[in-house]
Amino acid sequence: MKNIIKLFGVIALIAVIGFTMAACGGDGSPPPPPPPGSFGATLTLSGQVFLYNENTRQYTALPSEDDDYGEVTAIFYDDENDVSHDLGGTGLINNNGRLNFTIGTPDHLLDISEIRLTNWFDDRWNNFTLSSPAVDAIQLRLRLEIWGVTGIFSREYETATSHDEVIYTYVTSDVTMSANSKSESGVEDGVAWTETVNGFTINLKAGWNAILHKYVWTESASGYVGISTISIANPSNLRWVINF
Repeated sequence: MKNIIKLFGVIALIAVIGFTMAACGGDGSPPPPPPPGSFGATLTLSGQVFLYNENTRQYTALPSEDDDYGEVTAIFYDDENDVSHDLGGTGLINNNGRLNFTIGTPDHLLDISEIRLTNWFDDRWNNFTLSSPAVDAIQLRLRLEIWGVTGIFSREYETATSHDEVIYTYVTSDVTMSANSKSESGVEDGVAWTETVNGFTINLKAGWNAILHKYVWTESASGYVGISTISIANPSNLRWVINF
């Protein structure tokens, strides 16, 4: 039943990014650093890519090859019109299975109310609100043609009782998202279940942001309980996984 709440299955990646030094404030002191998970105008991604076996929960690094695996592209997929849009950026997976990708301002943006993330929040939470609807946005999705099929990347980590993943989202100006908690319950195949999404307030800064969806669950004789939380965060333990 955790598939009910897992966010889209495949979405995005976590980043390591270098910041340039900003000008000092009027009193001579440096300006405050951006919040964790906010990266500014340029997002740089790099690191080992893994394959994941859901049955054994084992992560296996892509094996080394004689040649690079190929060029990585950033896309937005329009489900309604069955068409994909190139977001720009450049990068590849090298012959050692490591990702290197950089993107600045995306080439394609939508009204923030139209991206899949906000629709998901509006559907699953109570009283979802945006501080300003006059913001354009997009979610990052990376793709690679590999072994004759299309692979889509996610930045995630799963254990026997939890699943974390990061959704990289670009916004044209600062915006706050907030929502109230909501719980649903039922019985499936004779097993009682309860799903709870905790309320949240997240402050996205202009540029790229890492939105963390953390899902934990317990299974016992009395049933299944799943809990979702949302935050701006950039956990270092997550892994880049290619999904087919």
